[in-house]
Amino acid sequence: MSGLDLDAPLFLAGHRGLAGGAILRALEARGHRALVTRSSADLDLRDREAVFAFFAESRPVHVVLAAARVGGIGANVAEPFEFLSDNLRIQTNVMDAALAHDVDRLLFLGSSCIYPRTPRAHQRGLRRRQDRGDPRRAGGPARAPASLDLGDAGQPLRPR
Repeated sequence: MSGLDLDAPLFLAGHRGLAGGAILRALEARGHRALVTRSSADLDLRDREAVFAFFAESRPVHVVLAAARVGGIGANVAEPFEFLSDNLRIQTNVMDAALAHDVDRLLFLGSSCIYPRTPRAHQRGLRRRQDRGDPRRAGGPARAPASLDLGDAGQPLRPR
């Protein structure tokens, strides 16, 4: 997401996680002056009404979606439906609110859990979308549909 206006409000969802924290530090180091963050205690991204109200109030121009329900492979295997449901709701709510509130750019981070256990599958020419739900990767089927990338990072949500 290069070339962003450093004064334009940018909502970073998931700023307390591993990837989101690194993104936050990078944006701060670049001098971004209008970062908007909320903890999951302050904004439950699974709550559609709360997400839409937040977008209406904060009016972000850009969104980085690094938020997800996480817990490791063991928790993912133990509660596959809950992980899938929560992550789909988080992603759908944020993406729908971004569209409804004319967000210019959205960057969505997927999960590495959707990749095969060994790199050989990629060496055979399989692409991520063909490989999702690999039974060799514990937790893959539950997380894969909720972890797909949206294509080129940071592209405008609507054609200009």
